[in-house]
Amino acid sequence: FNIMKLIRRIIRHFRFCTSGKAPCAVKEEVTLTNTAGKPVFSVIPSCIIYIRSIENYVSIRYVESNGNVQEKCIRSTLCSAEQAFSPHLVRCHRSYLFNPKHLVRYLDFPGDSRLQLYEPQIVEIPVTITHKSAVLKAVQLLTGSQKAEIVTADNRKNG
Repeated sequence: FNIMKLIRRIIRHFRFCTSGKAPCAVKEEVTLTNTAGKPVFSVIPSCIIYIRSIENYVSIRYVESNGNVQEKCIRSTLCSAEQAFSPHLVRCHRSYLFNPKHLVRYLDFPGDSRLQLYEPQIVEIPVTITHKSAVLKAVQLLTGSQKAEIVTADNRKNG
């Protein structure tokens, strides 16, 4: 791994999220409802880092407009969160949705694929074989403005 490249990417991401030009500064909030259909949480989809399912709850990690990372846990399903925040978030596991804009690195090894997302520190979330093609498609779409590093068993041995 090239540490300097990773540090530059993290600094660029932090500046992007805390600047006035960050996607979080755009006021196009989406409201998530709980299992009873009552609206409980509104957030701008591009500010979400990832959503994790925990039994009958979802935990939403997101960046506020001032750059602080927050976590909100609400009683809802991952399926309803996926519907509410589509196409901004991509399912990578039965318990996770992630925002490709916060992706730093995609680790693809035989039997073990993971995403590294940036919040205040690098967080790894799993990728299952079922959702691997959707994740790869999302990673390939990033190659325009911000490149996510793709690490496989082949290029790890060589580099």
